[in-house]
Amino acid sequence: EYMGLVEAELGRAQACTPVHPAVLPLVAELALREKPLPKTIYVKARKPPPGAVCCATLSEALAMAHDGDTILLCRATHHLPSACVIAQDLTLAPHPPGAKVELRLEMEEMALLEIWGQKVELKSLHLHHAEGGCCVKVSNGHCTLQDCTLVSRYNTTMGLLVEGESSTCHLEKCTVKSDEFAVVCRQKAHCRMSHTHCESTNGVIAETAAVLDVSDCVLWGPLVYTDYTGGSVHKNTIANSKSLGLSFQGHTAPIRVTQNVIEGNKSVGLLVCRGAVVAAEHNVFRHNARTQVEVQGNAAVRIRHNDITDGLVNGILLTAQANNVIVEHNCLANHRNAGISLLEGSHATIHSNTIHACGASGVFFTGESGGTVTHNEISQCLIAGVEVEGRPTLTLHHNAIADCVVGIQVSAALATSKWATSFRGNRLNIHRVSAYRKAKTPKRRVEIPIPRVTRQSLRTSIAGRYPKRHRLM
Repeated sequence: EYMGLVEAELGRAQACTPVHPAVLPLVAELALREKPLPKTIYVKARKPPPGAVCCATLSEALAMAHDGDTILLCRATHHLPSACVIAQDLTLAPHPPGAKVELRLEMEEMALLEIWGQKVELKSLHLHHAEGGCCVKVSNGHCTLQDCTLVSRYNTTMGLLVEGESSTCHLEKCTVKSDEFAVVCRQKAHCRMSHTHCESTNGVIAETAAVLDVSDCVLWGPLVYTDYTGGSVHKNTIANSKSLGLSFQGHTAPIRVTQNVIEGNKSVGLLVCRGAVVAAEHNVFRHNARTQVEVQGNAAVRIRHNDITDGLVNGILLTAQANNVIVEHNCLANHRNAGISLLEGSHATIHSNTIHACGASGVFFTGESGGTVTHNEISQCLIAGVEVEGRPTLTLHHNAIADCVVGIQVSAALATSKWATSFRGNRLNIHRVSAYRKAKTPKRRVEIPIPRVTRQSLRTSIAGRYPKRHRLM
C-alpha cells in the first residue's frame, strides 16, 4: 500500500518534471528508508513467529521502535530499571491476547511510563508503582488506556497524571487504585474517563484550567474541580469517600452533573462554592454523613429533579451568603434536620419541591436569609412546614403544608397576610413567637466546704488566738 502511494506521488512529480525511468526504483527505496513500514516487536517472547523482531526488555524495544509500530509484551512481570519514555506513536499490548502482563517500577519520584507521543495506546496492561511518582504521566501527548490496571501504593503516588495544554488522555474500562490520588488532570489538559473504577484516598481532581469528563464510572473517593476547570459528570456512582463526594471549588466553566448516585460519603455529598457554575439534575443523594447538598457564597447553582433523601443533617444547606440558587422539582425526604436550610444571608428560589418527613422544619430561614418559596408540597415535619427566624425578605405563596406540628412558624412582627398557603391536618397553621432567645443556663450551686470541728482542733485554735496570760485557768 505504501509503495503504491509512493509510485503515485512519483508519477505526479514526473508529470511536472520528467525523471529518467531508471531513477524511479532508487527514489522509492529512499522513501522507504525515510519512513519504514510498521512492524511488530516482541518482548520476552518464548516462541516468537518466524522472522519476528524480538527484544529482551521494553527499553530495547522502545529504542528501535518507530511511529506506527506495535510492541507485544509476553506473559511475565517486567521490572523496569528506570522510567520509560514513549515518544513514538505506538501500541503496547499483551501477547497472547488476554495474558497478564505486569510492569513494575521501584524507583522513587518517577513515572513508570511517560507519554510524549501523539497517538499512544496502552491495552490490558497492569502497571504497579511502589514509590513516589505515578504509573502513567502524559506530558503534551495523546494517550488511550483501555482495560488497564494502575496501582500506586504509597502516600505520594498517583495512578495517572495528565498535564500540559496539548495533552489529552482517555481512560476506558480501567481500574485505578491509589493511596493518594487516582487521577490528576491539570495545566489545561483534557482527560476523559468512562467505565472506570477508582479507589483512592484523595480521589480524582481537575485543577488549573483542566477539562475533565467523567461518565459511567465508579469512584470510591472524592471528585474535585477547582479554579477555572470544566467538564461534565454523568451517570457515575460516587460512594465510600473518607471525605466529601463531589466538589466544585472556585470559578469554573458551566458544568453539568446528571444522573449520578452520590451516597455513603463521610462528609457533604455535593459541595459548590466560590463562584462555581453547576447544574445538578436527575441525581440521587442519600446517606451522606453531613448535608447532602451544600452551597457556599456566590455560586450559580441549579438543583433540579433530584432525589435527596435519608440525610443525617440537612437535605440542602445554603450558607455564607449563597445566592443565585434555584431549587425546583426535587424530592427531599427523611432528613434528621431541615429539608432546606438557608443561613447567613443566603437567598434562593424554591419552587415545586416535595419535602416530606423531616426531623425539624421543611424549609428554614434564619438571619437575613430570604427568597421565594412557591408551589411546594411540605408534609409530616416535626417542627414546622416553613420556619422563619427574624425578618427576612421572603415571598411565600401557593404552597401546601399538611400534617406538620406547625404549618408556618414566624416571629410576631412578620406580616403573613399575603402568604396564600393551603393547610391541612396541622396542629397549628400559623404560630407566632415573640423572639428567639437562648435558653438561660441555670446558675451552678457552689458549696463551700465546712471543716470538721473536733476538741483538739478547737484547743489548737484557741491557743493560737489568745496569749497564755489571757487564758482563763
